[in-house]
Amino acid sequence: DCCDGSDEATDPSLSSVSMRGSCPDICDEVLADERARVAKLRSDFEAGFKVRAEAIEEYDQWRSRSEENLHQLRDVDMEIMKKDKEELDLKLTTAKLTFARDWISSVMDIT
Repeated sequence: DCCDGSDEATDPSLSSVSMRGSCPDICDEVLADERARVAKLRSDFEAGFKVRAEAIEEYDQWRSRSEENLHQLRDVDMEIMKKDKEELDLKLTTAKLTFARDWISSVMDIT
């Protein structure tokens, strides 16, 4: 396959290879090299695509777990904390009232 076309016959009556020119016919080799290059590109693309797909899948799983954890913290745990706070507020109020009553009682006993 000569770049200048010297391997191509210009006269259809010339069928002998020696009459066509001195450039060897390497089309099959060039085609094989091109096919090998394309196959390598395809193989590299498929490998990269697979790695990307796996990374996306891992991210999707991580995101799903994170959303579940956030939901758990925001909704369920927050409700538990609110109830605990209300109970502690009630205990604190009761303790303050008990202290005030006992203090007033002790002051009354002294006087």
